Amino acid sequence: MLDQNFLTSLQAELNLGEVAFYPSLPSTNDTAREWLARGCPNLSLITADEQTRGKGRSGRTWYTLPGSALALSFILTETRQPSSLITGIAALAVHDALSGLLEGQIEIKWPNDILIDGKKACGILVESEWSGDQLIGIILGIGVNIAAGSLAFGEQVRYPAAYLEQFTTQPVSRAVLLREIITRIIAWERESDPGAIVSEWNKRLAFRGETITAVRSEQASLEGVLAGIDHQGDLILVLPDSQVIHYSANEIHIRPNPKPD
Repeated sequence: MLDQNFLTSLQAELNLGEVAFYPSLPSTNDTAREWLARGCPNLSLITADEQTRGKGRSGRTWYTLPGSALALSFILTETRQPSSLITGIAALAVHDALSGLLEGQIEIKWPNDILIDGKKACGILVESEWSGDQLIGIILGIGVNIAAGSLAFGEQVRYPAAYLEQFTTQPVSRAVLLREIITRIIAWERESDPGAIVSEWNKRLAFRGETITAVRSEQASLEGVLAGIDHQGDLILVLPDSQVIHYSANEIHIRPNPKPD
């Protein structure tokens, strides 16, 4: 059962910082920001049974109904890795945690979604907190749809949504999944070779080698082949004229092109 007692045991097992379970929060990331402002320790963890104004990419909202999903924020005040790879670390951790649990093809949609059989089941929002030019910490916000109720007020997305229990005959334990995700985040964060993170991210990347549309906010969209991601976690797009462009996550959204019959 996911509650404060479970988090306390997880804290001892994994040597976490501060931990807290909330029956309801507007946003776990907002609470994590408050924790950072008062100086919480590294590897602090916040979870909420209900989230009423959770945040997705580009200001979209992620709602978490009680008992239906896993909503968490994990705080790094120290890291061995480039900050540009933290989203990839979170995505790899969720991917790894789900791989032994579910049937279906599990992929990472760049930069921050987990797809199962092409449908979004998890969103990740990484936010950095600064004091002037000093990085205070990095917040890994993760929301995973688990039960059917998680879609009742799903995130405002342009992508088909899914929940984990569609892909298994067994109920999914939020506590077990949380433990697996946090264990794997810590392991990936301690990886001695950042290149290994990029390599594994590419192996799990959705639409790699396929033609996609890169949607740009103030310019015309572009079509090209998604070649992978580079050492900074930026997307590599190969245009029809063979021009190669690297895009950061704040520059574009990607959309798969329909496959020919």
